[in-house]
Amino acid sequence: MRVRPMARRSTRRDGRMGPEVVIPVRRNWPLLVVVPLWLGLWTLSMTGLAGEIRSGRARGGEAGFFEVWLIAAVLWSSTVVYAWLWNAIGHEVVALRPGALVLRREVAGVGLSREYSLAEVRHLRVSVPPPDAGRWSSPIRFGREPGVIAFEYGARTVRFGEGLDEAEASLVLEEIGWREGIQRPAA
Repeated sequence: MRVRPMARRSTRRDGRMGPEVVIPVRRNWPLLVVVPLWLGLWTLSMTGLAGEIRSGRARGGEAGFFEVWLIAAVLWSSTVVYAWLWNAIGHEVVALRPGALVLRREVAGVGLSREYSLAEVRHLRVSVPPPDAGRWSSPIRFGREPGVIAFEYGARTVRFGEGLDEAEASLVLEEIGWREGIQRPAA
């Protein structure tokens, strides 16, 4: 049986300010299936609780508790929806701008960018994250996975490239100019 090489998951595109590498999130299929079911049941319970408050059947301290619980439930639900969307359609964008390395986490084109001064970026490398013994225990994880590309920035290690394997991470580093050495601004 002949084994075919794996295709790249990341792509290169021309962004507004130059070339970018887009890294899609590795999908967590149990989360993608279970969360919409749970969210439907959770929404039904929140709707029923809101009906109790509006109708006046919940009074006094009970109504106050229900209101606080409902606010917390809405906030938690929005966090869960974001985690689900990140898992379904999220991606990381890596860009090299004049004097800066820009990392952006996007869901449907909306996200936050972090800009790191190239003068302070040190030891950009492929680095497999340390093993986490608890990671295998649950297939439904809401937290971020550590990336396989790392660099030192001041006294902190910054990781990105969540879901890449080592070979593709090396290709991403080549595309952002690591092989030739990132052009740092004059100090």
